[in-house]
Amino acid sequence: MKRVLNLFTKENSVRGASIILMITLALSNILGLFCDRFLAKNISTFNLDIYYASFRIPDLVFNFLILGAITSAFIPIFSDYITSKNLKEGYRLTNTLINMAALFLILCAIILYFLMPFLMPLVVPSFKGYRLEEAIRYSRLLMLTPIFFSCSYILGGVLNSFQRFFAYSLAPLIYNASIIFGAAVLAPRYGTIYIIYSVIGGSVLHLLVQLPSAIKLGFRFQSVLDWRDKSIHKIFKLMVPRTIGMGVNQIMLVVYTAIASSLAVGSISAFSLSNNIQTMPSVVFGTSFATAVFAKLKTKKSQRDKKNFYF
Repeated sequence: MKRVLNLFTKENSVRGASIILMITLALSNILGLFCDRFLAKNISTFNLDIYYASFRIPDLVFNFLILGAITSAFIPIFSDYITSKNLKEGYRLTNTLINMAALFLILCAIILYFLMPFLMPLVVPSFKGYRLEEAIRYSRLLMLTPIFFSCSYILGGVLNSFQRFFAYSLAPLIYNASIIFGAAVLAPRYGTIYIIYSVIGGSVLHLLVQLPSAIKLGFRFQSVLDWRDKSIHKIFKLMVPRTIGMGVNQIMLVVYTAIASSLAVGSISAFSLSNNIQTMPSVVFGTSFATAVFAKLKTKKSQRDKKNFYF
C-alpha cells in the first residue's frame, strides 16, 4: 500500500514519466475504443450523431479558453515559483487561476444555455425537430464539463511542474471508464441522456483523482481572485499563440460536423469514430513524451542550467 501511495507523490524522471504516460495514455485510448464500441453497439446512429455533435461547442469553449493557457503558460510560470522556492505565491496564483476559470466558465455556461438554440443549428444545420432539441439539451448539460476540467487541468499543471505524473495520467483512465459504464450499463436501460450524465460524472472524477496528490504537495484552496497579479497577465500573453492553434482546430471540427450533418444519418458518428482512432498514435507516443519533457525543460531553464537543458 505504501508503494502504491508513493506513486502518487514520487517525482518522476523524464524517462519514468514518459513510460507512465505512454502506458496510461495507451490504456486510456484503448478504453476510449471500447467506449466507442459500446456507444456504437448500444445507441442507434440516429442518436449517436446527436451525442457526438453535442460535444462541439463545450469542447470549443474549453480548448479555446482554458487548455491552451494551462499547457503553454501556467506550467512555465508555476515552475519558476518552484525554482525560487516561493510556493506560497505559486499556490496563490494557482487559486486565482482556478477561481477565474471557474467563474468565467460558469458565466459562459449560463450565457450559452440561452444561446444554444441559436448556435446549435450552425453546428448541425440539417438537424430538425427531435434531433435538434436533443442536441441543444445535451450541449447545455455538457457545458458543465469545462468547469470541472479547468480546475482539474490546472491542478494537473501543478503536478506536472513537480514532475508528478501518476495521478495526472490516471485521470483520463477514470474519465473513460465512467463513460464506458454509462454506455454499457446505463444507456441500454435508461437512454442516451445517461451517457451525458456519465460524461459529467467522469469530469468530476477527473478532478478528484488528482486533488489528493496536489494537496500532498501543499495545495490548499483559497477564495482569492487577484486580477492585478502580474503572473496572470503574463499567462494571458503566453497563452495567445497556443489558444489560436487549438481554437482553429476546434473550429475545423465544428465545420466538419456541420458538413457531416448534411450527409447521410451516421456521418457524424463515422467521422468521430474514425477521428478517435487516427489520433491515437500521436497521443500515445507524441503527447506522452512532450508532456513529460516540457516541465523538466522549464525547470532547467529556470535554473539557467543550459548544459542539461540542451542535453
